[in-house]
Amino acid sequence: MQPRLLTLRRASRSAVPGRLHRPPSASPRSAGAKHHAGTIRLRLARWFPSAIRSASSIAEHAPHILCSDSVCRRPQRYLCCRQPHFCWSPRRVSRRIRAMSNRRPTLRRPALALVIALAAATMLACGSDGRPTISLRSTATPATTLTSPAMSVPADDPVMSAAAFVSVAPPGHPLPSFWAGGPAMREAATTAPANAALAALVMDEASGLVLYEKDAHRQLSPASLTKIAVAIVAAEHGDLDRTITVDVDSRTMRGSTVMGLISGDRFTMRDLLHGLMMPSGNDAALAIGRAVSGSDEAFVREMNQLSRRLGLTDTNWANPHGLNGTDHRTSAYDLAILSRYYMSFPDLRDVVAKGAYSARGDRAVPMGTLNPLFGYPGVDGLKTGYTRLAGNTIVTSRVKDGHRIFVVILNDSARSTDAWALSQWAFTSFRWPDVAAAGR
Repeated sequence: MQPRLLTLRRASRSAVPGRLHRPPSASPRSAGAKHHAGTIRLRLARWFPSAIRSASSIAEHAPHILCSDSVCRRPQRYLCCRQPHFCWSPRRVSRRIRAMSNRRPTLRRPALALVIALAAATMLACGSDGRPTISLRSTATPATTLTSPAMSVPADDPVMSAAAFVSVAPPGHPLPSFWAGGPAMREAATTAPANAALAALVMDEASGLVLYEKDAHRQLSPASLTKIAVAIVAAEHGDLDRTITVDVDSRTMRGSTVMGLISGDRFTMRDLLHGLMMPSGNDAALAIGRAVSGSDEAFVREMNQLSRRLGLTDTNWANPHGLNGTDHRTSAYDLAILSRYYMSFPDLRDVVAKGAYSARGDRAVPMGTLNPLFGYPGVDGLKTGYTRLAGNTIVTSRVKDGHRIFVVILNDSARSTDAWALSQWAFTSFRWPDVAAAGR
């Protein structure tokens, strides 16, 4: 059905004496004059029934349809009267018709509807790949029930530029997948213990289910938890036994936790990874980044590409060491996903499972872990961090009865106590499926 057309021709000056007034500034070349010159054609489509009903009213007033801009006492309400020009705007004419006269029909409604439908179909297709992600609302009361990974709507990332979202080829090491069903809450489960963290999360490794969350998508400074991403990028490049000549001098890094590197030292990448994760060496972070990518800036780009591949939309890295930066932030949820990927590397898992290590390059450098929960039952990693902005942070990996969980605590002065309490609560409040029995 073709839309009805109604043509309104400009009235002559003699048609309505005394009603017309040409503003002094009006000129035939003005935008308003151009727009209203000649014939004003209105397409009254079937989706504007009120406009069709007003057709008779327009025809009745057609002889004096033109009026001065002075008639429109509130020009901001009429798009056609924002500039001094002749326009048709009697109050009895429908507002919808008046708006239609000023619209340039560059895109038809059917075409627009088709574009919207295609976009919606594309979004649904992209969201149906089965990859578990989670969107958690910030609430004053922490959730103590299971949150399905399929419910994710991650927060927007206002800092990363569009160029940073380019497609990145996956590494040789496979990205982690969710291989088992999640645990179920026991009938006698208790409420999760209170904690003072700004953000916290407990995640099941096998299923990716969130067992507990508190502002899990809140973007905060991670401090030295940044080094989890540094270690992953280094491991993805492989050959951890190659020898590296460092150009970083820890003696100039006052106030930082360091491995103890001196410019010109030669150590293997494996040694540097131990110095990165155990004593949280900022010098080791810089040495690794420059050895892998050639510069600090290039290495940070690789760190952000890793985040995009893992779907860490709350995360933006600005440096490899984690010292404060306005655009250096992540969330408890993203750190859990990142830690899960970290533990899929056997070499990296071995690093954080140690209490002590001695690097043997040009000289011996002994080091010990800073993990306050090292030695606790089932704890086999991962990392701690602290800056004034980030506060005390920790990611803990704990295994019990063959099931691993990750506990993330951000900005909590009692991080160790709260992390252990949450892990205890998770293992006593949830029941994991018997994978072996299910296989039989």
